[in-house]
Amino acid sequence: MSVEVRSPVVLENPEGAGPFVIVCDHASNRIPDEYKSCGFAGDALATHIGWDPGALAVSRRISARLDAPLIWPDVSRLVIDCNRPPDASSLIVVETERGPVAANRGLSATQRSRRLADIHAPYHDAIDAAPAGPTAGPPMSGHVRSVDGRHQDDHHQVVPDAAR
Repeated sequence: MSVEVRSPVVLENPEGAGPFVIVCDHASNRIPDEYKSCGFAGDALATHIGWDPGALAVSRRISARLDAPLIWPDVSRLVIDCNRPPDASSLIVVETERGPVAANRGLSATQRSRRLADIHAPYHDAIDAAPAGPTAGPPMSGHVRSVDGRHQDDHHQVVPDAAR
């Protein structure tokens, strides 16, 4: 039995000639093999807590329309949120609006550093190395609002991010 080794960072349309680079920070709900033993809850991975459902499809359309490179992490934001700075308290969440993330509680500094080195840093390095000028700017993000205590996905939107 062979173990599939997948990059935590995906670059699509790398030769895109458009003036932008499209990023989709929460494109995937995948838990890499080396983190599966941590016990991430499968039901959370299917929800907005684990990723932005539909954001990758929209980002791919924008990438194709603009002939722009598209960069996205193939890892759930429950493992590490690539849309956060390395020192953010929400980089590796231990609690969400739907409850605790047991797989992230009690991480050692070494475990946190490993996630930064294995996933977060390569993703941001890929963005920084992208050949096509500025990051098109805003990352694609889904929006979830709470109505009467129930979460409802809104349409996907481009969210301005002046830090990029």
